[in-house]
Amino acid sequence: MSLRIDESWIVLASIENEQHDRCVDLFARPGGTFGFEAFRRDRAMHAARRAVPWLT
Repeated sequence: MSLRIDESWIVLASIENEQHDRCVDLFARPGGTFGFEAFRRDRAMHAARRAVPWLT
């Protein structure tokens, strides 16, 4: 999970673009508010490879 999304937030949807290299996660916070974060797949893969040794 991204460090930009708190573990207490619930991801409601993850929407990708047609090229599948960017996405937006829509989430709900415990206090009843909502938010979103945009991500690039290349950064996500880089972070995942650093965090999961066997993924490389």
